[in-house]
Amino acid sequence: MKRCRFAVVLVLALLMGACSGGGIAENILEGQDGLDDVDISENGGTVSLDFEGEDGETGSMTFGGGDLPDDLPMDLPTGGEVLAVVSMEGAGSQVSLLYSNDDYASVVSFFESEIASGGFDETQKIESGAPPSTTWILQSGDAGVSLVVSETPEGVSVTLIYGVG
Repeated sequence: MKRCRFAVVLVLALLMGACSGGGIAENILEGQDGLDDVDISENGGTVSLDFEGEDGETGSMTFGGGDLPDDLPMDLPTGGEVLAVVSMEGAGSQVSLLYSNDDYASVVSFFESEIASGGFDETQKIESGAPPSTTWILQSGDAGVSLVVSETPEGVSVTLIYGVG
């Protein structure tokens, strides 16, 4: 229940931050258990939230753009629009991209080649049909990876979640 409440507060704070410059939203989030310092900024439609926990751990969330992390476990197809990046120090990241000029089959083929050549152990692969979607659960040493490729009306959506432990 505590995580659910935090998620609702986070979404409301991001909306308020995008509309009000962040001050009110920062105060709301800093009042939540475990958060010590929160900075929200907006630049050209991109909303960023950087935070530090009570124990010094740091993280960031960027919606509507952002830079891809340097520690991605695999290459990504070129030409994707970054929709969101979520990073937690020492815990991993999540990136979401949209490929509006690529077709689903070519993006899936790219990742199948990347998985085969990247030293990943495929623990699970799930394919579904309407709309087409492929999900891979992968392992590489201590790193776990979840990769979802889905066809959407806007193009091909890619979500990559990875972390250690």
